[in-house]
Amino acid sequence: MANDPFARPETAPARDQLSELNRAAVQRQRMAHGLCDLLVMPTGKISVGQRAFAGDILLEIIATVEIHIRIDVATRLAGVRNCPPALQRAILKDEPEVACIFLENAPHIDDALLAECARNGSAAHRLALARRSDLSANVADVLLEFDEPATTTLLLRRTEFTLSPQAIDTLLARSVTDPER
Repeated sequence: MANDPFARPETAPARDQLSELNRAAVQRQRMAHGLCDLLVMPTGKISVGQRAFAGDILLEIIATVEIHIRIDVATRLAGVRNCPPALQRAILKDEPEVACIFLENAPHIDDALLAECARNGSAAHRLALARRSDLSANVADVLLEFDEPATTTLLLRRTEFTLSPQAIDTLLARSVTDPER
């Protein structure tokens, strides 16, 4: 039977390998979850150094884990007021499914990081940025640089912030060259 080319291959090694991969995925998820637990602790319960260390480790982990784990991390860290900036940046640079959760639910993101996300992200990233309740005129200016109709329309319908004079000039110039806008 060992020389039979039509014999069924042994499936036990493949099954063992899948089982090992599954165990490793569960371990990565548990580790990410545990580090998130540290980061969501109130300021008095964990030192700045410990928070930074946990953030650095989590930063390394999210670079290699599956998307569902990164979505979980983004969801859990969205409410963390003092989330390490490097970790915020990594989440914002991630795929839209991950970044948009963080963008739409994290109220404490610096304008410089939001502008960086607008410049380096996709149209989906920019649309999520345009939905932010705390959107500043500076970030709106960056969003308008991309001339994306859906984002521009969303910004124009919002009443919670004021467009900068530069943004108004940009929009007026576009409306002259493209009458359908």
